[in-house]
Amino acid sequence: MQIEHCLLGTMGICSALVNSKPYTGKIKKGLWRRLVFLTGIIPRGRAKSPKAVIPTDQATESGLRELLAEAGLSAQKAAESDCDCWWKHFSFGVMKRDEALKFVEIHNKHHLKIIFDILSNH
Repeated sequence: MQIEHCLLGTMGICSALVNSKPYTGKIKKGLWRRLVFLTGIIPRGRAKSPKAVIPTDQATESGLRELLAEAGLSAQKAAESDCDCWWKHFSFGVMKRDEALKFVEIHNKHHLKIIFDILSNH
């Protein structure tokens, strides 16, 4: 579930970046957002995932491999997109391309830590 969630999140964020028009508004950076980006740590149990990135109960190895390939292509397209493209996080607000891609990295590291904890407890 953690892996599928990361891949769905990566694809959703990257797709939003690629399909957005340049953002010209003011970007507000609240305290939690600043702390997450400064520390690179997302506290556990603080937020609920949007429905679009909630994994199915039917994940298979082949399905995850396909999602991984799609997420890789999405990330590559997003990295090559206009630096003024943007994505809006439900809690942290608008992020331009570079900050949104940094969030993907922080988010996925957060879930990798959860995966390692699950594996170490079995």
